Amino acid sequence: MKKVLIIDDEKNIVDALTPMLEDEGFKVFKALDGKKGISIFNTEKPDVVLLDIWMPEMNGYDATQIIKKNPDFNTIPVIAFTASAMKETEKKIIELFDGYLRKPINKKDLFQELRKYLKFQIRKVPKENQPEESNTTKDSIKTLEAIEYLPQLVNILENEFLREAEKLSNSLVISNLKDFLEKLKVVHQKYPVPLMADFIEDISKNIDNFKIVKVKNLIKEFPLLVEQLKSRSLKDE
Repeated sequence: MKKVLIIDDEKNIVDALTPMLEDEGFKVFKALDGKKGISIFNTEKPDVVLLDIWMPEMNGYDATQIIKKNPDFNTIPVIAFTASAMKETEKKIIELFDGYLRKPINKKDLFQELRKYLKFQIRKVPKENQPEESNTTKDSIKTLEAIEYLPQLVNILENEFLREAEKLSNSLVISNLKDFLEKLKVVHQKYPVPLMADFIEDISKNIDNFKIVKVKNLIKEFPLLVEQLKSRSLKDE
C-alpha cells in the first residue's frame, strides 16, 4: 500500500483529499503545519508528500529543504500546493519541488501528477454506483469552458485591478485590501468565473483568519490569475 503524507494548514483541503486518496487504496497521513509534517515524515517515510507552500510554524519551502537535504529521503517526491503562481514564484517552485498543483485541486489533476512518481491503477467504479454530478459542478464547468465574456473580464482586470494589486503587494493596508476585494466581488457578480470565485474566497478566508502573510502572497500572485483567464480567452476565440 502506497503511503501519502498531506501537509496543509487548511483542514478542509486535507479532509477533502483524504477520502479521495483512501478510496484508491492509499494510506494517508496528515499534518496541519510544516513542523508536525516533518515529524510524521521521519516516522512514516511516505512514498510521496503533498504540501501547501504557505503555512504557519514552517512553510512548504523550509519543510521541503529539510527533506531534500537528507540523503536517505531526498528521492521521495514532494508535490507543492499553491493558489496560483507568478513566473518568479513558479521558477522557485520548479527548482525545489518535484511537482506542483494549483488550488483548487481536482481528482484528475491530482492523480495525473501522482502517476509521474508512483505506479498505481485507479479503481473503476460501476456507473450505477458513481455519485451524480451536482448541478453546481456542471454549471461551474460550463461557465469556465463556454464563457463568452472572458475578453471583457480580462480587459477590466488588466486596466482596473492589476496596478492596484501591485500597490497592495508592496504595501498591504487591510482597509485598501478590503476595498479591492469588494470591487472584485462586484465584477465577479457580472462575470461569474470559478477561477475568480476561488481567488476571492481564498483571500476572504485568510483575511478573516488574520493570515496576513498568506494574503500578501495571494495578492502578489493575482497577475497570474489574469494571465490564466487571458489564456482561456484566447483559446475560446
